[in-house]
Amino acid sequence: KKFIIELIQKKAIYFMDNENYVTTINLLSIDMVTYDKYLPLIIPKTKRNINRIKNYELGKQTISFGWVGRITKFKFFSLIKIISDLCEYYKKNPNTFMNFYIVGDGELTAELNAYIDKLDPPYEIKFVGTVKNKDLTDFIFENMDLVFTMGLSALELAQNSIPTIVTPFSYSEIKSNLNYKFLYNMNEYDLGCQHIADNSLPNQLELLLDYFLLNNKSVSKSNKEYIEKYFNNNINVSKFINAISNSSYRIDDVIKNKFTNPDLISLILKRLNCMIKSKPIISNENNLRQDC
Repeated sequence: KKFIIELIQKKAIYFMDNENYVTTINLLSIDMVTYDKYLPLIIPKTKRNINRIKNYELGKQTISFGWVGRITKFKFFSLIKIISDLCEYYKKNPNTFMNFYIVGDGELTAELNAYIDKLDPPYEIKFVGTVKNKDLTDFIFENMDLVFTMGLSALELAQNSIPTIVTPFSYSEIKSNLNYKFLYNMNEYDLGCQHIADNSLPNQLELLLDYFLLNNKSVSKSNKEYIEKYFNNNINVSKFINAISNSSYRIDDVIKNKFTNPDLISLILKRLNCMIKSKPIISNENNLRQDC
């Protein structure tokens, strides 16, 4: 706690989104940060310039939904909630032709299969497994109409005009409605928030799907514009440089600080020095990270 407070006082700590920030100050019971505290993820601008637009008519064509993400504990409960909620949506729209792709795997894949077997959804579920990063966007673009995900995947998909819903995460079974949101409706750079039970919350998924089927052009465009506005390379690189300039915390402070591990700090600094001298951290859109 003392270390974090010291970093705040010297403007030496930043947060990638509101969820991380709020969790930190609440967990440590510290005062609100007054400076511009966000340094969001940076994602290169896509070369793809396609707005995929379809006219959906329930009962006349198949609508393909999908999940992109690891099948691990904090995502598992959200995924099975999505599958269950889509079952409820199908019951209200029995003439709907739909399927659901699952892209990803993890330590809870067997449990997911067992859940699906027991639930026996009235629509087809297709397990895809892991798809290579270089092939992922094209695979989703060609096979899915709407994707549920969280984190960096939401940015990568939305900037390629793929309609994207950000799903809250949870470490336990979800018994109330999930607060699903289109990416462009997220708050302060959030790419996923922890689920908070709220029995007064209406069925958000039903509302979003109904809206999407009538306004998929708007959803696709709004998501992409949101990416370009808030996760823009040039803007956020400038913010990062300004953050370094405005901080009064120096390397000597880090090394001398009793809360830090000198060996770890030394390793990080050597690594950064190696990367700066030999190869750029960001070289092009197809190869974001390079080892030195």
